[in-house]
Amino acid sequence: MLTALDTTHSEGLRYAARLCREAGKRAGRRRDTCDAFAYSIEEIAAQADEWSAEATHERAATQYIMRRLDGFARGLGLDEAAARQIVEQVVADMPRHTDEERLDVARQHMIIASA
Repeated sequence: MLTALDTTHSEGLRYAARLCREAGKRAGRRRDTCDAFAYSIEEIAAQADEWSAEATHERAATQYIMRRLDGFARGLGLDEAAARQIVEQVVADMPRHTDEERLDVARQHMIIASA
């Protein structure tokens, strides 16, 4: 669902850029301004696409790690909310690391949190 919202957001931005370009065709002297505004909106849409891809990857990594560590966290006495908070923070703090490296760090944080 979040991916659909992200995609809709980017598409909306691109639509707004097209409207600016269309308005620019009828704007005479202001065409350059409309084109510049449309270009800026397209750049924002491209950035939104990148953020969406990163967010999708982070959500998938969080779900994977949560599945892997569910029993471990319960064994330590951590509830799902506490475990998820730890995992989400680890994923956010380690964007360029492998899931296995994140798993190890999340385990360490869970042990510390349960002490």
